[in-house]
Amino acid sequence: GGRTFLQAARRAACPAFINKLDRDGASFDRALGSLQTRLGVRPLALQLPLGEGAERVVDLVQMRALEWVPGPLPVGRSKQTRPNPPVLCEWPLAEAPFATPELLARATARRLALTEAVAELDDEFAEAYLGADEPAAIVAELLGAALRRVTLSGSA
Repeated sequence: GGRTFLQAARRAACPAFINKLDRDGASFDRALGSLQTRLGVRPLALQLPLGEGAERVVDLVQMRALEWVPGPLPVGRSKQTRPNPPVLCEWPLAEAPFATPELLARATARRLALTEAVAELDDEFAEAYLGADEPAAIVAELLGAALRRVTLSGSA
């Protein structure tokens, strides 16, 4: 459970996943804050969940919108006896059917915070970040490679 994870996380740097966001009272930002205060770490959010549950998220590295929708009814089955596996739909964020100016602004701000945090932890990425005309537009490949280095080094 949660206590076991906290004990293990205090001993060694490791990625953490926030789940159960579909429960009443769940808050992504509160969970990030809890990781920071309980473990004394600076969590790097790679996704931004949208709405209740986690059917829709923004991938902050790729700046893509992801949505899990109910899958089609299997051939030969006239009624549904159990839930169909969800199907993943993916768009560039600005092209997602649920993209709003507010969502674009929120996601852009979160990605900028992510790139700033990674630049503080990775010298190679910091050079690219400081040399970029528009830091929010740093290509996903550079950010992904820096996140990998930071994760493997245990500095995040």
